[in-house]
Amino acid sequence: MAAAPGRTIALRYTVVDGAGASVRDGRVTQVQLGAGQLDPEWEPLLLSAQPGETVRLPSTAAEMVRVPKAGSAAAYYHQAEVLAAPGDAAPPLGESDVPVEEWLEDVASQKEDASFYIKTDPAAAVEGYVHCIAVLDRLKEHHAAAKEGPGAGAVAALLLSCLLNAALASLSLKAYPDALGYTARCLALAPHHEKALYRRGAALRGMGEYAAAEAVLRDVVERYPENKTAARELREVEALRVRDAQREKAVYSRMFAS
Repeated sequence: MAAAPGRTIALRYTVVDGAGASVRDGRVTQVQLGAGQLDPEWEPLLLSAQPGETVRLPSTAAEMVRVPKAGSAAAYYHQAEVLAAPGDAAPPLGESDVPVEEWLEDVASQKEDASFYIKTDPAAAVEGYVHCIAVLDRLKEHHAAAKEGPGAGAVAALLLSCLLNAALASLSLKAYPDALGYTARCLALAPHHEKALYRRGAALRGMGEYAAAEAVLRDVVERYPENKTAARELREVEALRVRDAQREKAVYSRMFAS
């Protein structure tokens, strides 16, 4: 039975090693099924489980665990204890039940796990960062301590880091529109951020939007003149824009000459 968007389930999620010992202790949380917050393969298993039942879940990049060099990914698995199924009358166990500092510690650990894959498997890294971003977005929406004060600043800083890394991994995948979207969110949090601007320029270049890329990269160079990489990228984009303009001019010249 497919989960419908908006249906919720309360659970305690844990990562376990092959000997049955907890690698990352789970905490009580509430998630929406069918809303992209969990791996789609997990949702039918959780939806069919009864309160009090512990479900072993398929391994997925969305909830990655850093595997020791001497170990194997197969030595780890994921499990969730279902605490309240969809439709239960019991009040939901919300994210505000856990101090924001604990949430941030857990998300920072998951971000580190994702970063472990950024060079070898950028697609897996993006999935990990997307999960972290979703958790932080939910914290901002539901947790009072994440809406103002030091907690809000810490959430924003970690969110910015996850978005920057997601943009970098997306560039590696040549998923330029995705990278552009991540950098837009970065700049909403931190206008004129050096890495966000540079990666936005790189995304626009990848999309063939040379004039827009040139404008963004010029902004980077003017604000951060020590950024030699951006200066080199700017020169290359300028050359590409001029080349395209010359080709377009040649095409029109042939059209009117015929």
